[in-house]
Amino acid sequence: MAGINQVIMLGLSMAVIAGLIGAGGLGGVVVTSISRLDVGLGFEAGLAVVILAIFLDRLTASFGSSSRPGGLRSLMPRRRPPADPEVEAVSARRLPVA
Repeated sequence: MAGINQVIMLGLSMAVIAGLIGAGGLGGVVVTSISRLDVGLGFEAGLAVVILAIFLDRLTASFGSSSRPGGLRSLMPRRRPPADPEVEAVSARRLPVA
């Protein structure tokens, strides 16, 4: 799950960088506040990016953790590992009862 967390953080940083070329969104608000020297708006936009990053990090971490019984992973269906065909054939045969 570490790769997914890294991609999410990269996407959030790219949103701010994309604001430099006029992409808009939350990155556009950060760039606008920096260019206007509006400290309050810059603080709000930066804090929104940080809160979003923390939330998404915790969300993806809960998908990956299996140590807690109440985690989100417990809601996902469990898959059985593929069985060996020879073992299945032997277990399917019944021994005669004497």
